Amino acid sequence: MSDVYERMLDLFKKFLRGDAALRERINSYDGKLAIERDGIEFTLPALAGFLCSGADADYKSFRKSVFANATNQKLKQWNGEVVLYRANGKVDKNEYRLQKMTPTCLTNPPT
Repeated sequence: MSDVYERMLDLFKKFLRGDAALRERINSYDGKLAIERDGIEFTLPALAGFLCSGADADYKSFRKSVFANATNQKLKQWNGEVVLYRANGKVDKNEYRLQKMTPTCLTNPPT
């Protein structure tokens, strides 16, 4: 697992727990990573750029780690999930969204 992937999980956990300092950092970031409707919307290249300086970024390794790991399984412990928000034809151009999980009982009420 790449170091950048571990930083991503830490960032997601802090965001889901309401870390105010992290929200400030995200709000001041100039890239395709933003807080919208109480979630983080991002592209993978922008997320990798936010997580590390150019020198220590191995983007291909990071991207491989994202898809090789059960990211949403890990995020469940903090009541979060990453969803494909907007498909743009290429993984690096797709937009994703970190959000709190929707309670199943609200989306699938018992009959």
